Amino acid sequence: MNNDLPTDEIIKMLDSGVENRNLDFKRGFSWKDKSAETLGLVTDIMACANTQDGGTIILGVDDKTQEFSSESGRWWESFDTTKIMDTLNKYCDPRTEIQIFRKEDFEYKEKKGPIVVLQISEFTDVPIICKISGNASDQTSVFKPGQIYIRTNRASTEVISNSQDMRELTDRAMLKHGDRLLQAFSAIASGQRLPQPITNVFEQYANELKEAEDEIG
Repeated sequence: MNNDLPTDEIIKMLDSGVENRNLDFKRGFSWKDKSAETLGLVTDIMACANTQDGGTIILGVDDKTQEFSSESGRWWESFDTTKIMDTLNKYCDPRTEIQIFRKEDFEYKEKKGPIVVLQISEFTDVPIICKISGNASDQTSVFKPGQIYIRTNRASTEVISNSQDMRELTDRAMLKHGDRLLQAFSAIASGQRLPQPITNVFEQYANELKEAEDEIG
């Protein structure tokens, strides 16, 4: 577990007091397999990964008051990197890049409390897609295969439901893929070994993207 996120960086985000496309505050809770709260956080992580510049989720702080959560127990200990990555890889495709920071006695405004900070990187080549249903233990459906989530200007996590958002997302994916090709050509010209095979990643996920586009008409 990495605990090296600078304190002043976290304080700066908390001081902003405003959630946005790239910043979300949530109360503290224990990560439990198939709980509605856990699966809801999975959708938030997918949405941040599909949002330009990624996103940060701070758990343990109320989104309105910036007060520490009153959640009982050592809830922050449940945010284990291996366990969370296994869950994300179960529901999401391709792999989501995330860093997890736990701070048990974080001091803010002369008070102390536990927080967990999730830093989610923007997708590398292909947008993050739900690959299987996310059903809570009470059988509540949280997300479905083929859905693609983004963060909006209203600081909310939403499934893509219009062609404009889908086009913006695919345009960013195409630009990233183009950047990879330029890097490959540059490596070839300089006699370097290619960092990884250059393949048409969009063919690999064409069916999932087509299903998502069909859902939004």
